[in-house]
Amino acid sequence: MPQETLDLLNVLESQWGMTDHHFVQVHHFGDRPQGASIATHRAYCATGPAAFHPGAQNDRVKRRLRVCLQRLQVGDDWDAAIAAALAACPM
Repeated sequence: MPQETLDLLNVLESQWGMTDHHFVQVHHFGDRPQGASIATHRAYCATGPAAFHPGAQNDRVKRRLRVCLQRLQVGDDWDAAIAAALAACPM
């Protein structure tokens, strides 16, 4: 499961220009003062599958990233893609 998240991050960054500004909006730490970054989430994913449980927070981040990618692929901009991701998988 962490590998799928890493794959999504790779595509979103390299092909769609995802930045930390976009990422914090779909990550559950986004509203915290320390926030979240793509780099720290990548490092967390490297800890292995134990960090990911179906329905848990990191699984939900992965689902939001997947929705973002799907929406970008059909022509949405980042704001619309993020809104769709949050609607599909609320915090």
